[in-house]
Amino acid sequence: LCLPITLNIQQTSAIPMTKATVRRAISSDKYAVSELVKQACVEFGWTFSSDFSTDDYDPDYYRLPSAMYVAEVNGSVVGSAAFLKKGIYGLLVRFYLRRDYRGHGIGLQLYNAITSVARLRHTQFLLLGTEPENLPYLFPFLLHNHFTRIDHPPVNFNRETSSLYFQTPLNGLGNNGQSHNNRPRNSHKGSA
Repeated sequence: LCLPITLNIQQTSAIPMTKATVRRAISSDKYAVSELVKQACVEFGWTFSSDFSTDDYDPDYYRLPSAMYVAEVNGSVVGSAAFLKKGIYGLLVRFYLRRDYRGHGIGLQLYNAITSVARLRHTQFLLLGTEPENLPYLFPFLLHNHFTRIDHPPVNFNRETSSLYFQTPLNGLGNNGQSHNNRPRNSHKGSA
């Protein structure tokens, strides 16, 4: 099984800017997600077994406190992202976006859905793993969302194996990545 992060922030002219519907995945989405994985594997030259199926996906993707989301445009699934809770950490996995829908903010919509559920579940850090060939697509996303490279993930990624790992803090960061704790405080309450 491969674990690419296939997000490209650059604007493309393949489709007009479109707002996707991002929703929790249901078991009937497995085939569409399976097709996204196969497309990404072909695009990046990775191999997958001929009997590849999402039936062997970790069932925790569909159970609390984890979550899996899909992005739909005109009724078709064009992207997916999953969150696995591991203590104070959350793993961002199965983050795929169809090539012709990259660069239009749909990946960011999926990421926002994942970070919202992660924060609700008191996740302090979000982790992701990828391969070096994904960095041209991934670098703007990593930079924008304050990910930093780590040598080894602090938790097990289950069957997910990657050669590069990144993490970003979730709690205490505002929309611009600045800590809420760095705001000036009035330490002289009641003084004139």
